[in-house]
Amino acid sequence: MKLALCFRLAKDNIKKNKKLYIPYAVTIGVLFSIFYVIKYLSENENLASVSYGNTICMILNAISYIILFFSLFFLCFANRLLVREETFKLGLYQVLGAKKIYTFWIFCLQQFIIYIIVFLVSIIIGSIISPYLIKLFFFLTKIKTVGGFAIDLAVIIKMSYSFGI
Repeated sequence: MKLALCFRLAKDNIKKNKKLYIPYAVTIGVLFSIFYVIKYLSENENLASVSYGNTICMILNAISYIILFFSLFFLCFANRLLVREETFKLGLYQVLGAKKIYTFWIFCLQQFIIYIIVFLVSIIIGSIISPYLIKLFFFLTKIKTVGGFAIDLAVIIKMSYSFGI
């Protein structure tokens, strides 16, 4: 069994089990998007330049680590539930003659495909939401600033190593 076959089986499993993987992907996407938005807000230079901006950024940074902790806990729990649901199918592959290492690769590729797709979508969603939240903050505090749509590469890098992608 080659890695290409494992990839095809992983892709087919995701397509056939949409009922299981769509809620899983949506919850992961929401967690990733929330983390991106909070990290973006905590590292925004316009926010840091206002009075008490450093304090606000420090609080948002602490909140991002709290969200990261709960997100990782939730992801471990969701993965455990997903493994329970997929145990029968992975056992069926072993009964049909696949080695354990290939069933492991199939499951890992399923997770990798889902994480990459959700990661990219959550970056896009977070990048759309973040500037509006900054503008809302400055509107509520009546501070004039200039800003627009931006994708912060530093936040993406921190997000990727925080979630282990």
